[in-house]
Amino acid sequence: MSRVCCRRASVWVLAVACTAVTMPAGARHVSFRFAGPDIETPIGVLGAPGATYVLPDGSLRAADERISFRQADGRPLTADATVRQSALDGYLPMVVSDTRVGGVPVALTAFAVDLPGVGTCDVVRVAAGPSRGGPGPLVLRAEMTAGDGLRAEGARLTSDGRVRLAGLPGEGHPELAAEVEGRAAGHFGEYHGVGTFWPRPEGQYSPVFATMCIGWRSQPMTYRFRVEPGGSYVVAVGFWEWHWKERGHRLVETTIDGQAGGVVDTVSAGTGHPVVAQYAAHDADGNGLLDVTVAAARSAPDQNSILNVIWLFPAGSPPDGDALLRGDLDREALAMVDCGSLSDRPFSDAAIRLSLPVAPGRPTTAWVVRPRDATRETASQLPGELDDGLIDRARQVWEAVLRDAVIPDLPHPVATDFYRASLAQILLQPDRPGPTAANALTYAGLFGHAERRLACCLDRQRGNTPSHEAAAQWDWPGQAIWAFATHARLSGNWDFMARAYPDLMREVRGIAASRARSKRLDAQGERPPTYGLLLLGTDDSDAPSAARYAHDFWTLYGIELVLSGARALGRTSDVAWLEAEREDFSSCLTESVARSFVELPDGQGYIPSTPGSQEDAALWGNLAALYPTRFLLGDSRMARTMALLGSRQAEGLPAGPGSASGGMAPRIACDVARCHMLLGEYDKAAELLYAILDHASPTRCWMEAETAAAYISMLRDMVAFEDGGTLRLASAVPRDWLLDGQSIAVRDLPTAVGRVSFRLRSDATQGRMSADVRAPRGTPVVLHLRHPGLWRLTSVKLNGREWADHGTDWVRFAASGTPTRVEARFEE
Repeated sequence: MSRVCCRRASVWVLAVACTAVTMPAGARHVSFRFAGPDIETPIGVLGAPGATYVLPDGSLRAADERISFRQADGRPLTADATVRQSALDGYLPMVVSDTRVGGVPVALTAFAVDLPGVGTCDVVRVAAGPSRGGPGPLVLRAEMTAGDGLRAEGARLTSDGRVRLAGLPGEGHPELAAEVEGRAAGHFGEYHGVGTFWPRPEGQYSPVFATMCIGWRSQPMTYRFRVEPGGSYVVAVGFWEWHWKERGHRLVETTIDGQAGGVVDTVSAGTGHPVVAQYAAHDADGNGLLDVTVAAARSAPDQNSILNVIWLFPAGSPPDGDALLRGDLDREALAMVDCGSLSDRPFSDAAIRLSLPVAPGRPTTAWVVRPRDATRETASQLPGELDDGLIDRARQVWEAVLRDAVIPDLPHPVATDFYRASLAQILLQPDRPGPTAANALTYAGLFGHAERRLACCLDRQRGNTPSHEAAAQWDWPGQAIWAFATHARLSGNWDFMARAYPDLMREVRGIAASRARSKRLDAQGERPPTYGLLLLGTDDSDAPSAARYAHDFWTLYGIELVLSGARALGRTSDVAWLEAEREDFSSCLTESVARSFVELPDGQGYIPSTPGSQEDAALWGNLAALYPTRFLLGDSRMARTMALLGSRQAEGLPAGPGSASGGMAPRIACDVARCHMLLGEYDKAAELLYAILDHASPTRCWMEAETAAAYISMLRDMVAFEDGGTLRLASAVPRDWLLDGQSIAVRDLPTAVGRVSFRLRSDATQGRMSADVRAPRGTPVVLHLRHPGLWRLTSVKLNGREWADHGTDWVRFAASGTPTRVEARFEE
């Protein structure tokens, strides 16, 4: 059944008071000189669905509305000045944007808070002035998609009498005519999957064809447009097929307000060319709503549908198809949905503009409040006066959440702030990323949050079966199983693992079935490179059509983890089958890698992305063969692949094909750092830390929530790395964190052996370091003592006695279950 989001009424509150402007002054130790201009910071309330995003110019973007702030002449704030952003208190998901408007300093503080009787509200505190010259009017421009956002129901705007807003349709406020502009078309939709790296078609085609919405397994995709009741329109729907090269595979059907519009073959314009279908549409029931639904036709061999773009035009002459393909008519449309964009960017909008006068020499504070689910009843509960108590309330809620996390105590405050901010970022985005976020939450000791995220993974797997046949692979089944196994080992909650075990086994059996279909000999009777590997799909004859080594490395590891879980849970009936499946998969994968390795003329070489090819567009995925799977640890072919990847860097980060926008990938850098740790290359891992921080925003977040999750896991491993059965402490922390008087500490860190605490203190110039370590009895511990001057460790005392088991920068011992005192001396 099609699912359609319901639009809520919007409520805006403006309250004006005179206050002083105060700003936190947190120290900054990284430059952010490489931070991308498109990074957005999520704000929200823990447990509330979705998040609102603060844009680089200080604007707020919600699912279907936007609040932005402009100068008196309508120009954006960035026209004459730079908006400098920071995170409140250095790490909270509360964003402060500082700028100047016509000589008036302005600070926009954006955050979310729960108000009694109202619910979750997005709030912007606007602190303006004092101006140095004459009156400096500041114009607040609130932009939102047309529709309920400009309707009267539930709307209540209040002020202290100095500023009033009026002119909303249906509201009688003749004393002031606020400007209302825009058209009466809006949209919102629900997607079931988004492909953000869909290759762009060749030729002069619109960028919207580079992303798509996916209706997995016959699920429909529905978008609702607000239209004039009883109005007539033209709906144009665009598709670009990248996967299939011949006709007849992907057939999609468009339905408009329940009326079938026809079936389209996505390859009907030929391989490599997008297709646009146009339909006459009429709001027959006069309710002012037009639903456009796209789904796989029942007769389609491929029941996964795609959708790139929808346009809505007035009735009349149909728009020119070629102009639609080029994107020339986007802004002439009443509404346009870029279906592959998470924001579904609208070109049809409306705006309310209100003027906030700033008197000379006097600061002014204004508040804009947007309840996320407004009704006439909740609007009446909005407070008439607002003050900084709202900020304090939001701050206290987040502080309480983060107090429950295990957070390393580091001498580099920004690195710690990033850790806290990353936790907040992934907690605010519960729909993504699944396994990596769950793993990070487990590392931080937030077991309840991790279990809720893992439960979402199970729900996705159950709703998209059989997931082993999908390119997304249940976020790659090995990653999901890894997150379950890590959670069980670190939390000790084997009951949760036992409840998930049937689903994990179901996934592994699906993987086995997929592998069985790939065991086909080629025309010469030989095994192809894909023999026995995991399929990403099949062609028309049900033969394997694609495979990716990254999926195979992760999936084999997932089978090993399920095998370990079966043993731990006493599922002896499954153990023999899992062992046989693991050995067969490992053998096929080993043989395939050996046959597919690419030798280069300059002596370099690499394991390609795809078996039997020379593809190097996604080599970074092959890092999974090292961490965490250890499948090719010590293999010379993996070492050569790592060397090639090491030559592909920009601004200290991994770069090149397969990297994120701009050619650099902080998330992948976190994986590279952990590979270096596994190889014992700890200085290389530490070097990546600052580059990763530099490529974030000053609000301590990244564009991808996956990067936030990877950063948490990476920093935890730098402090406490579980290397097989050995616990390595402080192995990859930057050496300058151990300058004179500095210390590194963590308390009650969850590990596979139990809770671990330690504090490492440095008197580097005196050639001394000391540590107190508490870990469960018998745990093999290697404490790394990374002298900032590269001095050599010469002697160690363990609990006051001379200790010989040490190297030049490490000491090894077995934990006693009680605090172990380590005293080390160094020489130049």
